[in-house]
Order: sequence, then structure tokens, then C-alpha cells
Amino acid sequence: MAAFFAVVVILLGVCGVTFIYLHTRTKDMQRLDAEMSEDFSEEFELDDQGQPSEKGMEEMVEWLEDDLRESRLGQSVEIESFQELPQRHSDEIS
Repeated sequence: MAAFFAVVVILLGVCGVTFIYLHTRTKDMQRLDAEMSEDFSEEFELDDQGQPSEKGMEEMVEWLEDDLRESRLGQSVEIESFQELPQRHSDEIS
């Protein structure tokens, strides 16, 4: 009987902790989404309809270009020495 009671208490404890974890995580995600939306509106000067102003659009394009450039640089292979450069063949030159 004591073993059954211990198993029930452990299962209820695990269910309670899981419920609290999922509930807290959901609230955190909602708060993060709201904060990101607010930051985006402030950063790119969005109006009440959610449309960026001309300056906001320019800033957004600059940000996207910078992000794309950083992404391409991160994917590129760094050449550490002259010997790593590909050799040109004489038949390609003529």
C-alpha cells in the first residue's frame, strides 16, 4: 500500500512539474514575441497600420543587406596562405 501511495505521489509530482514548466514556457514565448514586435516597430519606425516609414524601410534594407553579407562571409572559406590559391592552367590563359 505504501509503495502504491509513493508511486502516485511521484506521478502527481512529475505531472505538476511538467504542467508548470509548459505553462511558464508558453508565457515566456508570448512575452518574447510581444517584446520582439515592439522592438521591431521602434527600430524600423512602423506606423499604427504596421507599415514602415521611408526611413524605416531604408534601415530595414540596410539591415537585411548587412545580415546577408555577414551570412555569406560566414559561409566563405578563408585563405590562409598564397599556396592555397588555385593554380591557373596555361590552356585557360590562351
